[in-house]
Amino acid sequence: MGEGRGDNPDGVSTEHLKLELLEEIHMKDVVHLSILEIKHEMAELEASLNSDHEGSEWKTRYETQLELNGQLEKQIVSLEEKMEKIRGNPSEKEKRSLENQVKDYALKLEQESKAYLRTNNERHTYIAEMSQAAGSHQASKKQQTDQLPRMKESYLKMYV
Repeated sequence: MGEGRGDNPDGVSTEHLKLELLEEIHMKDVVHLSILEIKHEMAELEASLNSDHEGSEWKTRYETQLELNGQLEKQIVSLEEKMEKIRGNPSEKEKRSLENQVKDYALKLEQESKAYLRTNNERHTYIAEMSQAAGSHQASKKQQTDQLPRMKESYLKMYV
């Protein structure tokens, strides 16, 4: 084997191998140290999570929010039930609507009855006036026909 290569059959010096071994040991120690730091940090986080100091505030807030959400959900259900009763009970609405329609029709009937009576009274008045006028006309015509023979006689007496 050659000089500076040491006793290693692969041609790598022992010093070089020792150096690599030291680097590997150092890397191993760094990894172990990182693992210890992470475990320590995890333990601290778990402790703070379980501690009454910081965790209880968030736990209290969470529980309060859950309670408030529950109350709001109950109110929503209650309001939805009320809306269903209003929507689901059209008989009251129909009843009011029909009552209003009946009132409207009663008012229209009263107005139409009054208009009919007025018109009927006017019709009777016109008929009476027409009968009177027709009677006068008949009387006048009769008078004229009664006077016709007299006028004829008078005419004949005068000109004959």
